[in-house]
Amino acid sequence: LLKQAAAPAGGTWGNTTMTVSLDAGPQVLSLSGITGAGSVIQMNYLILTPTGGGSTGTSTSISDTAATVLEAEGAINVTNATVVTNDSLQGGSSLQSTAPGNPMTFLYNVNVSTAGQYTVTYTKATVGPAGVYFELSKGGVVLNGIGVGPSETFTDETVTVTLEAGAQVLKVFGAPGESTILKVDKVTIAPVQ
Repeated sequence: LLKQAAAPAGGTWGNTTMTVSLDAGPQVLSLSGITGAGSVIQMNYLILTPTGGGSTGTSTSISDTAATVLEAEGAINVTNATVVTNDSLQGGSSLQSTAPGNPMTFLYNVNVSTAGQYTVTYTKATVGPAGVYFELSKGGVVLNGIGVGPSETFTDETVTVTLEAGAQVLKVFGAPGESTILKVDKVTIAPVQ
């Protein structure tokens, strides 16, 4: 399930617009409707329009021989976070959640040179008493998740994932605990040697 939305009510034609992330390459999209008793859903057409994210943007090549650094402020389709320049903890730019306990998401367009196992390292800090949960997904499928404790200085947290070769969109989800702000400096992807 990519997205769910309510159709316009009242027996008239209307539009429903939503944003979804699609992987590059051929795929089958299906639409289903659930109605109440005596109701009928009629669909006239479906329009897909790039929004500047996904595979339509510039992608970063992920090397199969060396680490690739993805700066957080270079991510696309950022939600619930803002770029902080001259971050006092980092000395450079970072993404910061917009409110304590507020989860953030951001995307990267990548082109993985060779399928296989890669480490993903989140360079993060927290401001507040709680830790954070990180999750990396592709096309709505979770590749790996990790819960980590609080740290007022930027530290690295690493997980291992399996990536397919080719162009794809990776989504990072970061959920800080209650009363805590999350800051992300970068995400580093490196082949497992």
